[in-house]
Amino acid sequence: MTADHYLVASDKVIPAWLQPVAILDLCAARGIDTHALLLNTALFASDLPFTGRYISLIQFQQLLANANRLWPGSDFPFQLGHQLLQHGLGPIRALVDSHSALRPVLALLCDYSTLLAPALAMYVVSPTPNEILLMIRPSAFENTDGIALVAALTALANIIKCFKGGKEPRYFFRASAGINRENFTAHLQGECYFDAPFDGLRILID
Repeated sequence: MTADHYLVASDKVIPAWLQPVAILDLCAARGIDTHALLLNTALFASDLPFTGRYISLIQFQQLLANANRLWPGSDFPFQLGHQLLQHGLGPIRALVDSHSALRPVLALLCDYSTLLAPALAMYVVSPTPNEILLMIRPSAFENTDGIALVAALTALANIIKCFKGGKEPRYFFRASAGINRENFTAHLQGECYFDAPFDGLRILID
């Protein structure tokens, strides 16, 4: 599923056995009730591990909203990013690990952004040979208060750290209101700019 696909709210394209299970596992570690998490998602605990099941964007966003509301703290999107990197990328994780250069990895993640960040389209721009801008654009149906965006950037931050030759990324966010900036500093470990003209990151490579 490429970033060029026009994802509509009713498309059942999100693998229920990947990101949703990663969210359930993350929340279970914090003692959050699975039945409460699945409320209004069309998923049921009795059907776990959801093998072969797909859900729509609306259902996935309901799961995100439930998890964020029930999470004991303000860092759910960041913890979700760490969790998705470990358990939510499915078959493309092996492809990511097989690359030795950052640029093709970012291109791969953009092509399969539905696995990393449903409701977000990601694309790479290179203003200069040594500069990468990864731009993130929400779909018209992304309404989860930036959870998906922050989770995606947290996962990307951890991927980028695995590659040599790159400098620390700078992160850009169009939003600023209500943001706990300490969380951004702790989890992204790079300079963060708010009220920016785009969502995404900038990295210089050697």
